[in-house]
Amino acid sequence: MKLLEDTINFYSKKGNNRAVVGERCRYLTDDGYKCAVGRFIREECYNPSIEGSDALCLLGDGDEILVDSHRGFDPNFWGDLQILHDMKHNWEEDPFNKGAMRLTEEGKEAAMDIRIKIESMKYEME
Repeated sequence: MKLLEDTINFYSKKGNNRAVVGERCRYLTDDGYKCAVGRFIREECYNPSIEGSDALCLLGDGDEILVDSHRGFDPNFWGDLQILHDMKHNWEEDPFNKGAMRLTEEGKEAAMDIRIKIESMKYEME
């Protein structure tokens, strides 16, 4: 649950742009922004060839590409977290904090679905 809340808080802060170029998410953008999964990819493991692969495919055979502190999560959790990050309808500018973002109602629903899956143990965690 902490990783979900951390991700929401991270992308809500001013200057912590989501790693989206055009309509496509990137694990790492040319200007250094990282997506929800990309934030935890070990620097030495990043390769531009992974761009375009969804998190489930990227981590389905193992999570060795991730920093040690973020290994052991179900690939389906990473996939859901990535979708929360990627979908522009989940985010909007925060009218009370210029330059910051916040979850839309759809984004809040997506986050709640992830919380429910965590609480009901739908994800396999090590």
